[in-house]
Parts: sequence; structure tokens; C-alpha cells
Amino acid sequence: MREPVTRAQFSSDFLDVLNFQRVGLSVVVDHKDKPSANLVSLPLRRVLYGLLLGKDGGRTVEERDREGLEVKYNQVQPDAELPFCVKTLQEQNLEQRRQVLLDALELEQFRFTASHLTLPLAATCYWLKKATPRPDESLLQALLIGWCKGDSLKSKADTDPDAKKSLDLDWCNWLNQWHRV
Repeated sequence: MREPVTRAQFSSDFLDVLNFQRVGLSVVVDHKDKPSANLVSLPLRRVLYGLLLGKDGGRTVEERDREGLEVKYNQVQPDAELPFCVKTLQEQNLEQRRQVLLDALELEQFRFTASHLTLPLAATCYWLKKATPRPDESLLQALLIGWCKGDSLKSKADTDPDAKKSLDLDWCNWLNQWHRV
């Protein structure tokens, strides 16, 4: 961990968890009457905190989030059932590391390839199971097309006035949930 920290490749949020056992979750433009988009990724963060803090019993991580329009502080218990932590990560083989990721994403089987889409697809599978309310199919289609076509959708939206449709609040909430995963 020392090397990524010195090269500024390690998130300051990770350092806050390690040093202070607290983190401020990202503030996103969200629907105030819906639960925070951060809730969808809570089980994943519990795994992350467990990896960072190890089996150091009794420690919780304080998260700053929102409930409605109010700031709320939640105590989150790290996952203590993990087979290893960051301190012993180098000792684990690639298959053991992948299994922790698969378990966290609640995927029994998922083929990992060299594809740059593997992690976004795995995260999307998780999001589709956990998102509330259930995402609209058109949003999933938009994500898939965006991955395949890249910036061509953006350039079409810039030139085609019909392509610029306002997103409704449910879409914003779903996109925020997907982003948090």
C-alpha cells in the first residue's frame, strides 16, 4: 500500500478509513424523497472496510450520507468473514482475490477476461439485483450502447435536438446507484 499512496494512486477515502475509521460518501444530485443512492453499495463498502481494517474486532466505520435533505452519520460494521485483508493481499493468489470480488458482487459464476468491460458488467449485474426501484430497461440499453459505441452517442446528442431529452428523477436515481456500485 505504501507505493500507491506515495504515487497518489490510493484514494484519500481509503486513508480516512484506515486512519480515522470514517468516510464522507460522495454527494450526488439525487431524488430527496428516495433513499440515498449510496445504500445500494453498502454491502460492497462493508467488504472494502473489512479488507482495509482486517479482523480488528469492534471497529466500525462512520459514514456521512444523507437521509432526505439532512446529513446523517451511520456506523457501518466491516465484513469480518473475509479470508484475508489488505495486509496479506500480496500473499493471496489471483483466484482467491477474484473470489472475494465475486462473493461481494453476489455472482456465483462470472468469467473474468482481459476485457475492459468485465468489471462494469459485473457491477451492472449486482446493481440490477439491488437497485430500488427496479431500473427501467431503456437505461440498461443506454448503458450497453454507450459501452459499445463510446462517444458517438454524445456527439449525436450534441447535434440532434430530439436526442436531448430531460432525464426524469428515477433515471437520475438509478444512474447514481449504478455509479456508486
